[in-house]
Amino acid sequence: MTTAHVCIGLLGALTCVTAADLAPSTAAPFRLIHTRNAETLGRDLRSAAGAGYRVLAASQGSTLDGKPLIVVLLQLASPTQGRYEYAVLALAGDLEDETTRREMNALGAQGYSLATGNLVARRIEDFWLPPAAYGAQLTLILERSTYSRRFTYDSIRFNEFEAFHERLAQRRGEGYEVLALVNSARRVRAVLGKPLDDAAGSPDVGPRRYRLLLNARNRGLAHALKRAGARGYRAIAAADPSINAPAMVLVERAAEAPGAYGYRVLTHPLRRHRRGRLQHKLNRITERGNRVAPGSSTDSALLLEREPQSRHGWVYRIAASGEAPGLPRALDNATREGYRFVKMLVDADETIVLLERAVVLRR
Repeated sequence: MTTAHVCIGLLGALTCVTAADLAPSTAAPFRLIHTRNAETLGRDLRSAAGAGYRVLAASQGSTLDGKPLIVVLLQLASPTQGRYEYAVLALAGDLEDETTRREMNALGAQGYSLATGNLVARRIEDFWLPPAAYGAQLTLILERSTYSRRFTYDSIRFNEFEAFHERLAQRRGEGYEVLALVNSARRVRAVLGKPLDDAAGSPDVGPRRYRLLLNARNRGLAHALKRAGARGYRAIAAADPSINAPAMVLVERAAEAPGAYGYRVLTHPLRRHRRGRLQHKLNRITERGNRVAPGSSTDSALLLEREPQSRHGWVYRIAASGEAPGLPRALDNATREGYRFVKMLVDADETIVLLERAVVLRR
C-alpha cells in the first residue's frame, strides 16, 4: 500500500508522519473527529488520511462542562481526487510572528493551502489559561493534494480602518486573496494567500474596495451589512465575537459592481432555534434566491446572500450529531439525494451540518 504523510508543527517544530493511500469502498463516506489538542488532532488526521479521507471543515466546540474541543468533519475522497496530506500548526503566538510566517510559507512552498472558509483558523481557549492568555492559541489546518499548487501567505493586523483597508487593497493588487478573518487574543487579522506562480493582481483595486463592519451585537451588524450590500459590497469573510472584540464582517466591492447584494442574517442559529424550526425558517428565505455564504458565516451568525442576478433558489437540510441515525449516516443519506456540504456549525457539544441543493427560483 502506498503512503501519504501528515505534518504536525508545534511552535516552530515540524514533524512528518506517513499514512496510507485511499481506502476501500466499504469505508463510511463521512467521519467526525473530536479532540482536545493539536497533537491528538495530528494523530487522528494521520489515521483518517490512511483511510482515504479529506477534511471538509474544522471548528472549535466545547464539552458540556465547558472544556474546549476541536471538531473536524472528513469525507472519503474519490480516486480521481488523488491523495491528501495535512499540516497542523498549533500557535501560541501571533500570526505576525516571523517564525510563524516563515513556517506557513515553508509549507505553502511545498503545496500546502489554507482553504477559504472550510479549512479555518480557530481559537483553542483552554479553560485553565489566565485571562491575559485566553484565546491566544490558534490551530491552522493546511491541505495538500496530488494536484496542489504552491502558495505564499501573509497577514494584516487591524489597528485603524483606513490603514487596514489600504493594506488590503495593496495586497489584493499583488494577487493575494483573503482566506480568513481571525478574531482572537484581542487582535483582528486578515489571513491572505496567493499561488506563487500567479502574476500580480488587478491594478484597479483602490482603498474603497474594502470595508470592515464591526458591531458588538449581531443585529446591528446585520443592518450595516444590508446597507453595504445595497452599495454593491459583498461579504467575503467573517469572525465571531472574541474577548473585548465585537463580531465582524469584511466586505469587498468589485471595480465594476454587478449591482446590489441582498443580505439576511440569522443570529445564534443553534441557540435560538430547534433544528426543525431553523431548517424551515432557512428554507423560507433561501427558496427565493438567498443562499448561505459559507466563507462569511460563523457559529453565531448565518449570512444569507442574494446575488444581483440570482437564478436559483436553494433548499437546505440540517444533519445533527444528536439525532438518529447519527451525523455521518445522515450526511451520506443527504448526499445520495443530491445535497452537498455547505457549512458546519458547532455550539457547546452540538454539531450540525448544513447541506444544500438548487431548486427553481420562486418569485
